Amino acid sequence: IEKIITREISVENLEYRNLPEGLELDSIQSNIKGTLRGIESRFQDALRAVSFYVDLANAVEGDNSLNVLWEAPEEIAILDIAPKQVGVVLKKKSVE
Repeated sequence: IEKIITREISVENLEYRNLPEGLELDSIQSNIKGTLRGIESRFQDALRAVSFYVDLANAVEGDNSLNVLWEAPEEIAILDIAPKQVGVVLKKKSVE
């Protein structure tokens, strides 16, 4: 029988996806904490494949409050994320 462990991790670099054309990222809230559970013998390897991100597809210029999303291999269960939403500020891309 394999031991199941639960760990809290800090997410330093929250990824972003689907940045709308003509906008650029001004700031994104960090300091996300996640509680994960998995089989101890495979936890570290599986943890490398976990990613936390925000989807900017429907974001607008200025302040946005977006859900934190994730992708994880089936060996890892995401039990909790705090905060569940983060602040993202987008601005018009500067023309050079």
